[in-house]
Amino acid sequence: MKTLEKIHIVQFFLFEQETVLLKEITGLFGPNGHGKSSVIDAIQVAMFGANDNLQAFNAQADEHAKSRSLRAYCLGQYGEGPDQRVRQNATTYITLVWRDTRTGEPLSMGVCIAASGDRDRHEVQGRYIL
Repeated sequence: MKTLEKIHIVQFFLFEQETVLLKEITGLFGPNGHGKSSVIDAIQVAMFGANDNLQAFNAQADEHAKSRSLRAYCLGQYGEGPDQRVRQNATTYITLVWRDTRTGEPLSMGVCIAASGDRDRHEVQGRYIL
């Protein structure tokens, strides 16, 4: 069996670069709007290879539910207008690090996504398993 032990996030929502370490039991706690749901959505993006047909972001966590898109996440969109985003361009990486409980061997999988404020859609640059 493989267990998820780390989540590496680069340029996703309000996170510029973050690593979340997971134990057997892990909780995400914090005030509203500080990225708890975004971390869960980042896991989903990596697991589904950024496939728009498979993703269902947690719109309930956002009063502006329509801003919950992968492009908006990459650009750090926290409101409706272009002046309410953290970055104009993003090269987003989301990497999940798993550990085989029997052998102790790690396995990393993830996705690289490009997004720009002057384009309507994000572009998946690559999917990887190491």
